[in-house]
Parts: sequence; structure tokens; C-alpha cells
Amino acid sequence: MNATPPSMAFEPRQTCAGESANPVVFRAFPAVEAWLESQREQVGLWAPVALGAGIAAWFALPDRAAWLGFCCLALGLACAACLMPRESRLRQMLVIGGLLACLGCLLIWGKALLLGQPPLTRPVFTEMAGEVRSVAAMPAQGVVRAMVRPLDRGDLPQAIRVNIREGDVPTGLGRGR
Repeated sequence: MNATPPSMAFEPRQTCAGESANPVVFRAFPAVEAWLESQREQVGLWAPVALGAGIAAWFALPDRAAWLGFCCLALGLACAACLMPRESRLRQMLVIGGLLACLGCLLIWGKALLLGQPPLTRPVFTEMAGEVRSVAAMPAQGVVRAMVRPLDRGDLPQAIRVNIREGDVPTGLGRGR
């Protein structure tokens, strides 16, 4: 008895891989392209939205791993869009949007690394002498917020936010005092 394996497992595919995808996607693609073509004057206005989405993601996500995950997801979207037809407006929007979202997250992350101060790991109750940098009333919260630069305290950040209840604000509190 001659046992030969089934030939269909070893031959190239006879059908397109995309045929098994949802036909709704294939019907919606021309409609999306037509809509984008009619809105081509406003398409550029989405660039700051994509950049802002990356910045908002940095603020919304909790830590470096999540920020890196967001950047990978945005770049993955851009790479996946490269599989779309080359002339497609949707492809261009998704590639540029993914790149801008990643860039927005990286920009704010880099600015935080260059200019930001490491946060305190826990609340600290201490006495210190400092220079008041700014004072802002926050009436909705019932406090006055003072930004203070500690003097001769290397164990504290260079800028500390101090919330003072409105009734406890010392007279004469202002910049430099």
C-alpha cells in the first residue's frame, strides 16, 4: 500500500488570505476613502489631534512600561496601515497618525526627563525654609497653592507645591516671601 500524504497541505494556497475577512470591511473601505477624499481640505487638521493623543496618553498612563506599550501600539498601527493599498488616503492618515501619536508621547516623556523633578515617593511632613515662586488661589478647592523652592535641602525636589487652606494663609504671602 502506497501511503502518500494529502497534497493540499503541501501545495501553495489557491485562495487569497483576505477572502476570509469580513466582507463588511471590504464594502466599507471605498466609502471611507470617498469620505476622506471629500474632506481632504480638513485632513491636515487631524495632525495636532494625533500629536495631542500621544501627549494625553503619557499623562493618562501610569508608568514607563505603559508609555512604551502605547508607543509600540501607535507604531504597530502605522506598520499595519502600510499593508493597505499605496494610494489609499486611509493608509496615509493611519501611518501619519500613528507616527504622530508616538511622537507626542515621546516628546512629553523627553521633556519630563529633561526638565521634570523626581516626585516624592511618599508625603513628607517637615519644616523648611524656602523661596516662594508663585501663589495661586484655588477657590473651588478652598486652598491657596504656593510653589516653593527649598533652601539648603538637597533631600527635597527643587520645587514643592504647598496647599494652604484659605483661612490659614499668612499675610504678605507672595513671590519671594
